[in-house]
Amino acid sequence: MMENMGSRKFRRGDAVAIGILLLIALGAAFFFWLRAGRGDDRIAVITISGRVERSINLTQNTKTETFSMDAKGHTVTFSLEGDRIRFIDAQCPDKICENTGWVAEPGEAAVCLPFETSLKVYLQKEAPKN
Repeated sequence: MMENMGSRKFRRGDAVAIGILLLIALGAAFFFWLRAGRGDDRIAVITISGRVERSINLTQNTKTETFSMDAKGHTVTFSLEGDRIRFIDAQCPDKICENTGWVAEPGEAAVCLPFETSLKVYLQKEAPKN
């Protein structure tokens, strides 16, 4: 029985299965293409203790900037570079927020739990308001 496995021929059922998988893949790709193609700007939102402190339009930003904010009596520093942003210094013991690196796409986030500071990217229509 094992000798025949190497000589198995391509059958009609195989073609149907491959066709269905291709249609599913193309449908998923089309869905994501439509969603991304809306032209909705990407907004980085910085919150401290649950309050929106700053919103930055990453889609339209062309400058490079380093800025700091006060978070629960500690300084938290960010780096903004074109269409991406990150924590660069948080004075917290674990540095998880700094190690997260750049965030730029909707849904990406970096969080400094000790200082209750979050940085998250949203589509403009979904971004929380000040």
